[in-house]
Amino acid sequence: MIECTLTTFNSLHPRLQFTLEIGGNSINFLDLTIINNNGMIELDWYHKPTFSGRYLNYFSAHPTSQKKGIIMGMLDRVMLLSDPKFRYKNIKFIINTLLNNDVLPKFDNKNVLYKLFCKDCDATYVGQTYRKLSTRISEHRRHINWNTNSHSVITDHRIEFSHDFDWENVRIFDKEKFLKKRLISEMAFIQMQNNGLNLRSDTEGLHYTYAAMLESFS
Repeated sequence: MIECTLTTFNSLHPRLQFTLEIGGNSINFLDLTIINNNGMIELDWYHKPTFSGRYLNYFSAHPTSQKKGIIMGMLDRVMLLSDPKFRYKNIKFIINTLLNNDVLPKFDNKNVLYKLFCKDCDATYVGQTYRKLSTRISEHRRHINWNTNSHSVITDHRIEFSHDFDWENVRIFDKEKFLKKRLISEMAFIQMQNNGLNLRSDTEGLHYTYAAMLESFS
């Protein structure tokens, strides 16, 4: 009977063709997974295989109301389309999805604390920048070729030991838009290095009680 009905529908027009899906204990329909649990119907939130997980990026210039609306819409789907037993799972899914949508490509980040690693030894360098990370890393990388009197501990290390740095695997430690807080964070991370290249003057503003405590974490 089902096959006959499908054949009848598909005979109406060659460019209008229907498909048939026969479920067992569950079947997917639109945004739902309909489950037959011993005669009881349960509903869960369903995502198609083509679901990309991409939503409006948190750092975009869109109004905050639109960003909040996306979150509220996702939560409505969890509460309205899924039974209570599936809600915890679906809320975790929302959190992970949203976290993946607020991350910019690493080198496009601004207002960051970063750490550079020498490829040939355990030396490291901690810095901060309000500009794009790519701009600051490019300056570190090209400084060795500049005809300048400006000092660079990274360039000194490269020349003295013929070492180079892992420019592609820069680590971001922190993001902070306020300069004063960013500088405090920078001093803390400098203090926790085991073989840091930063100058002693880079941590002069850090109180000695904090310095001793941070050294215990290094």
